[in-house]
Amino acid sequence: MSSSNKYFSHPGKLLEEHLRNVAETSLALAKSKKLNFSEIFDNETLEDIIYLIGAAHDFGKFTKYFQEYLFADENEKAKLRNRKETNHGFISAVFTYFLITDYLESRNILTNQFHEYLPIISFEVVKRHHGDLRNVLDEIIIDEDDVSIFSKQIATIDFETVGEIYSDLFDKIKFKPSSFPYLHETEKIERITFPSKRKIRKLDEINSPLFYSLTLFFYSVLLDSDKRDAAELIKQK
Repeated sequence: MSSSNKYFSHPGKLLEEHLRNVAETSLALAKSKKLNFSEIFDNETLEDIIYLIGAAHDFGKFTKYFQEYLFADENEKAKLRNRKETNHGFISAVFTYFLITDYLESRNILTNQFHEYLPIISFEVVKRHHGDLRNVLDEIIIDEDDVSIFSKQIATIDFETVGEIYSDLFDKIKFKPSSFPYLHETEKIERITFPSKRKIRKLDEINSPLFYSLTLFFYSVLLDSDKRDAAELIKQK
């Protein structure tokens, strides 16, 4: 059995397959819509971002903790569900933040005053894809407990296998990350907070609904694609 076949997103559903399905369904949804952001973002960039969010949204399910929870018996599962290390939202959001940052840097557009918000938006969308969106100023505050749990989770991931999976997924949009998997130096995640807070506060000066609309669009596309695949409402060809 291929080493990639030992990871599952749901009972009976391979994690690699789920990530691919959600990414490709998200991309198809984006392409089917008439996006009204063209004066600021080109469609190719937004479509690539949406694809990457879909591919990254369940990254945290590659941890030993989540896989143990998924295959535990019902009595044990109730206990493991409340274990902080089982939660995959935060670690997936951090991965997405650095992934989107790397993508924008590869295209030399990260420093654009509008593009620089895309990693933050993507972080929030992934972090809350099993719940409700919240005030992003609160969401990007990362404390010592977050870092401790993150470090434990990262230590259980087989990055060689995961790297091969993602390299294959990224081929779809011809993106080659510069430093996959971004997360070996865990202290880097603490650096998300300060620059993100500064950028978010600048939004008062911009005074535009653009980023609110973009966040809702990304969020709705991810939720739609994720739930469709988890429920097997669609089949990818």
